Amino acid sequence: MDRYQGTLFREGWKIWNGQHKLTNLDKHYLHEAIHGPRVKDWWIRHGRIQPEAMQQIDWALVGPAMRRMTFPRRKWLTKHVSANCGVGETLVQWGVLIDADCPRCGESESTEHVIRCPSPSAKEQWKKSLTKLEKWMKKLTALPQMWSAILVNLER
Repeated sequence: MDRYQGTLFREGWKIWNGQHKLTNLDKHYLHEAIHGPRVKDWWIRHGRIQPEAMQQIDWALVGPAMRRMTFPRRKWLTKHVSANCGVGETLVQWGVLIDADCPRCGESESTEHVIRCPSPSAKEQWKKSLTKLEKWMKKLTALPQMWSAILVNLER
């Protein structure tokens, strides 16, 4: 007999630990499941992040930085970096659109493409955003070497 895989009444989501459904919130297990090596390996295997970049992330600072963001901003960020948002490629996978073409330039629209779209209007918006970021970093009196390195990498 197959095990029922649906959700129970008024149960928004479920978490499984192998073959066992968690019946109460085990924060330690949940934290390990989200931040543990298996998840990081998945991101690398699926080409979402390079192994070198994974080691350069200061994971101890990610949590505090995320908590400083508003909930809508955190939600946007996690959806965007996980490619689980309404861009062309994702909408095609979900069966919402029949093609993944970017409305600005016609190339396939991925989450990375949204940031690097070659259309003139997208480039202009990116330039404005970088100028705004530079002013913000200078206002915070961030180290010039730091904000310079950030801007140089974002301009690529």
